[in-house]
Amino acid sequence: MIQTIKLESQNYVIEIGCGHGILSQALAPYIKRLDIIEIDLECIKKTKALLQGYSNVYYYHDDVIKKGFPIQPNIKHRIIANIPYYISAPIIKTIIYHQEHISDAHLMVQKEFGKKLVATPADSEYTSLSVYAQFYLETQYLFSISRNCFKPRPKVDSALIKCQPKGLYPNVNQPLFFAMVRSLFWGRRKPLQSALLKSPYLSLNPKFKELNFIKKNGQRRGHTLGLCEFLQLYQYLRPYISLH
Repeated sequence: MIQTIKLESQNYVIEIGCGHGILSQALAPYIKRLDIIEIDLECIKKTKALLQGYSNVYYYHDDVIKKGFPIQPNIKHRIIANIPYYISAPIIKTIIYHQEHISDAHLMVQKEFGKKLVATPADSEYTSLSVYAQFYLETQYLFSISRNCFKPRPKVDSALIKCQPKGLYPNVNQPLFFAMVRSLFWGRRKPLQSALLKSPYLSLNPKFKELNFIKKNGQRRGHTLGLCEFLQLYQYLRPYISLH
């Protein structure tokens, strides 16, 4: 992980969960500041003991999902973590929430989750999560990590992923856009037109069926659309769409 991340002396790093401090110990010598947010006080105590000689390490006894990241003003942070897999999706949302203050994030996640983040319409792992993540972030699957690398040995393999905020798309009402995306994955086996008409997330003026895009693509399934096509479809539907 450390070799891949390519740390620099001026980096401000936020580590999510320090555990016994193994990753923290590898980070601290190479960077300007390390902010550790950890929910388990015993883990903080162990890591403090391990890193007692470092003055550039700061500790926050908090729940990152509830509190967010300990952001320093006017600083771009790097997020690095081996995160509990059950909070992988909330962590991605937290990164997106703080995206203006983040340069990149390197996360060790469950392999299947990592594949979802980078999946394209050709992949079986492609879901609405893929579209959501790729709307906000440039996502990269860096490498797989065998379950045999860990003690105790988990039941799943892992992966290291990289996420970089890419800025917002202009002229996109995000609640409407993602209601449309959820509709098309909710009706995964339904043709595009039918999934939109029967969606539990939005309402559409029936006149949308007269759009050329719908006439040409109405029988496609939503999971065959890439992000650019979702954005294109949204622009066509915008005059006809409203939330329930």
